[in-house]
Amino acid sequence: MFHAEKWIDAHIDYFKEEGAPDPYQFSKQLLSAYVKAKCRSEEFIMRKVRINAIGPSFTSTPLIADFNKAVSKDGSEKSGEDEMYNLFLKSWKGRAGRPEEMGYPLVLL
Repeated sequence: MFHAEKWIDAHIDYFKEEGAPDPYQFSKQLLSAYVKAKCRSEEFIMRKVRINAIGPSFTSTPLIADFNKAVSKDGSEKSGEDEMYNLFLKSWKGRAGRPEEMGYPLVLL
């Protein structure tokens, strides 16, 4: 079992508290930190091993409609879509990624 899973299992009540981070988002942050730590690890630097990871942000999938409803204040899909746009996409005039776009960087790596 990955160490993060053990930690989460031991501290699961923490995620139930109001204002606690979402376990999904927390796990994404853990993986990002893990990859960054390994990139700086002497064992890989000395052997000239390159470590890469793909961590897509806001991605449009069939689950997005339910997600938008869940995050909106009034329970509507449109309201949730607007909130997600303002949070993740508006600042850099972007758009949600598509799952098929994730394959190209993997092939390159």
